[in-house]
Amino acid sequence: MGFGVMKTVDATIGLAEKVRDYMLLKHTNYKVKQYAALSKGEKQSLDVYWEDNYVETQAMSWGAGTVWNEIQYLFANAEGKILDMACGPAPTMEIIEATNKKIQAYGCDISDRLVDQAIERGVSKDRIIVEDATNMSYEDNYFDYSFSIGSLEHFTEDGIDAFIEEAHRVTKLGSYHQVPTLMDGRVSGWVNLQQSFYNMPISWWEEKFKRKYPNVKTLNSSWSDVLSNGTWLICHK
Repeated sequence: MGFGVMKTVDATIGLAEKVRDYMLLKHTNYKVKQYAALSKGEKQSLDVYWEDNYVETQAMSWGAGTVWNEIQYLFANAEGKILDMACGPAPTMEIIEATNKKIQAYGCDISDRLVDQAIERGVSKDRIIVEDATNMSYEDNYFDYSFSIGSLEHFTEDGIDAFIEEAHRVTKLGSYHQVPTLMDGRVSGWVNLQQSFYNMPISWWEEKFKRKYPNVKTLNSSWSDVLSNGTWLICHK
C-alpha cells in the first residue's frame, strides 16, 4: 500500500472516529435532556447485568489495558484481605492475586449470573458472593482494603452514599475507587444510556468520600471515554 493511500485510510478512520464521538455526544445530550428532571434516588438500570451481551463481553473486558494495570500498581505492596465491591465476573480478583501473592482477594456482586460466571472460571465459592454492595453481610473491618472500578457511578446518589458507608465499615486501612469524572463541556448529572450513571466533577466525589475518610486523594486514571475522564479516589482511615 502506497504512502498516499495509507494517509487517506488514516484520515478516513480519523474522520469516522470523530463522527462516532459526535453522534454519541449528540445522543447523550438528547437523553440527558429527556431525563433532566430525574430526582435524587432515581432507580438504577439493573437489567443489563443479566443480559447476554453484557455478561459475555463487556463485563469481562472493561478496564483491560487501563484500570486493570492501575489496580495492580495500587496493590503492589499490599497484604491481607481485599474486597472487590460490585466485582462482576471478578477478573480483577484473579489479576491482583497473580501479581501479589500476599493478597487474598474477595468479591461481591448483585448479579448472580456474573458471580456464577466467575465461579465457572475458577474463582473460589468461598471468596465471592451474591450481595448488594450497599448492604453487605461482612463483619466490621473484615478486610484490610476494598476497591471498586467502574461501578460506584451506576448507583443512585443514595446508593453511592450507602456504598461509601459500607466500604468504610468493612475496611481497616484503605478503600480505592475508580469513577468517571466530568470532562469539560460534556453533559453532567444522572445520564441514562445503556447503563445509568452519574457523570460528575471530581469535587462532587471528593466531598462524598471526605464525609467518611480523613485522608482522601485523587489520582488520574488512564481510562477515558467521550464523556468522562477516569479518576481514582484513594481513601485511608
